[in-house]
Amino acid sequence: MPFSFADRDDRSLNDPISLIREFLDQLKSLLQDIIRDSVEGIDFKTDLGEELPLIEMVLTDCEERQVFERTSEAIYDSDIGEVGLAGPSLSGKLGVLEAFSGQFRQGVKKVIKYILDLVNSIVGSIKTALGPGGVVADAIAELKDLIKAKIDMANDW
Repeated sequence: MPFSFADRDDRSLNDPISLIREFLDQLKSLLQDIIRDSVEGIDFKTDLGEELPLIEMVLTDCEERQVFERTSEAIYDSDIGEVGLAGPSLSGKLGVLEAFSGQFRQGVKKVIKYILDLVNSIVGSIKTALGPGGVVADAIAELKDLIKAKIDMANDW
């Protein structure tokens, strides 16, 4: 399943940073699987079409620059509560991601569109929380946008 968070409600109140870091780890895995493998048995590589090698190049660049890891580390020095990345707001956002992921597991391919839209919102909040250091999160958003645009276009969404 693309997203699943143990003890989400408790952690969103008592340890939101670990929850955000887990979100970033799961997001990285999801994007890697979309590009290089499959997600819950659904292969998106044909949706990525001729641009797959270019998108793979962007993913490799993100991996080499460790943008997910650097964003995750920067969370420690940010004001996550002010942008809705703690408490009930964080739990709600991640809960919706989990619900969409459950639908995806049932074979509803179009749910990936909504998962990636919600991911964009959360990554945007992370970027805002990081302030000037949030530019590293731009690379994550841009990679996600490339993937989403190609999948949307391939499926006429």
